[in-house]
Amino acid sequence: MKKVLLFLLISAGLYAGEVRLQNNSPFPLVAQVSNASGKVVGTKDVPPHQTVTWEGDWAGSPVSETPYSVRWMCKNGGKEFSSCTFVGEGAMVSAETCPGAKTCPMKKQSGEDTE
Repeated sequence: MKKVLLFLLISAGLYAGEVRLQNNSPFPLVAQVSNASGKVVGTKDVPPHQTVTWEGDWAGSPVSETPYSVRWMCKNGGKEFSSCTFVGEGAMVSAETCPGAKTCPMKKQSGEDTE
């Protein structure tokens, strides 16, 4: 029992937090999570109408990673879809709720990109 408790205490010190990422758009998106200093600390592919969880890891850093920023990018074309700032640990961030263009390039039948 003592070993389990010790393991849980040590693990809790390495855990930075999580952000739930909801792609409530019809486009495949990539969520880029940045820490408080602007460094990208993780990315997640999020299919249309799906929710995934990003989990961070400080690895014992004494500096807080929050608040996070989440930048939603179009998987096809790399254009910014939307972006949210001041995201706290445990928050849910929805792509359609964040400010931004909220559109992605669509492929034409001929293979050309258009909006």
